[in-house]
Amino acid sequence: NWGYTESVLVAGDLVLCTPGGAKGAVAAFDKLTGKVRWQSKDFKDPAHYSSIVPARINGTAQYVQRTEKSVVGLAAADGKVLWQTSFAGRTAVIPTPIVIGNSVYIASGYGVGCKLVNIDANNNATDAWVNTTMVNHHGGVILVGEHLYGFSDKGGWTCQDTKTGEAVWTNKT
Repeated sequence: NWGYTESVLVAGDLVLCTPGGAKGAVAAFDKLTGKVRWQSKDFKDPAHYSSIVPARINGTAQYVQRTEKSVVGLAAADGKVLWQTSFAGRTAVIPTPIVIGNSVYIASGYGVGCKLVNIDANNNATDAWVNTTMVNHHGGVILVGEHLYGFSDKGGWTCQDTKTGEAVWTNKT
């Protein structure tokens, strides 16, 4: 609805973005020529507004992206899906995923909330926790140590524990 608003990712000799659609939701272009190097043919969600994150999960280089319906880890070499989990957003999914070791944190606004997904050595994605402690619409969330900080539509400024998902503190001022 508001065009393409993600921040593209420049990684080595690639530029990655999320055009979404039937050819593959995520595309990697040669940064010097603009030629498509790969497109995620087995991940075809429509584009939203989150930005791609480079990661090394369980020793595997990958790119993590969030759409309105899913969170996915794509192989850095060819864009094949390594793991995927559902997390339905509403209207506009904007916050960028946060990789925490072999886990991925995602948040969304419009009453949806957040969750932490653990990725095991076989690329099975399982929810560690899901809640509405952080309902982040704009601005994203940051990780400092073992705590996540951001603005929650539910509780105002919020500090969230990464291990439990519970609020450490909130402040509505």
